[in-house]
Amino acid sequence: EVWFMKRLMAMVLALALLLSVCGCSDNTPEGLSKATFKQGNAALEVMDAYLAGDASAEDTLVKLEEVLQLLQIRLES
Repeated sequence: EVWFMKRLMAMVLALALLLSVCGCSDNTPEGLSKATFKQGNAALEVMDAYLAGDASAEDTLVKLEEVLQLLQIRLES
């Protein structure tokens, strides 16, 4: 379980870094694609559900991995 929490925390920190770049506004920041902004917002929704107790840690990890994979695909293309 320790590896799981370390992995979850690493994802949370990565998302925090991403969100610090794009901010939390309705408008897409300059230099950031709408798709990337949308993925960042999706990650926030996943974390909000977890922090509110509406999702398990395992489900949150799976959903965050999906969001990050989509983000990586978008950044590589």
